Amino acid sequence: MVDILHSIDLQITQGSSCALVGPSGSGKSSLLMVMAGLEQATSGRVTVLGKDISAMSEAELAQFRRGRVGVVFQSFHLIPSMTALQNVATALELAGQPDPFERARAKLADLGLAHRSDHFPKQMSGGEQQRVALARALAPNPKLVFAD
Repeated sequence: MVDILHSIDLQITQGSSCALVGPSGSGKSSLLMVMAGLEQATSGRVTVLGKDISAMSEAELAQFRRGRVGVVFQSFHLIPSMTALQNVATALELAGQPDPFERARAKLADLGLAHRSDHFPKQMSGGEQQRVALARALAPNPKLVFAD
């Protein structure tokens, strides 16, 4: 195990944007994953949207994130066997949103990807894949978005 995050006290107010900057390997992605509840901190407390997520189980964390937290991963993590539309609609289905395919189609159109709805990730450029990942994170209208 690599010990990377020490003495961090970070508060981000509702409605604001925050950018983490630093050299490669400095822990930016790790901090984002801890704040998103995708990685556990080994000590300390992590409070997100007023909830202490530090001691939550994986199932509790998944339930907490559902529809509240969107994540855009550095390497996108699109499901290769699904089209852009299916990738976005799946996030909406998991968030319990009504009309997931209709809403996914609208979000892809918002991001200039209507013409790519039926394309698989390998058929899209890196920038297009990134926008599909962004559409997937934003489609459920989360209160908080982490973008790596």
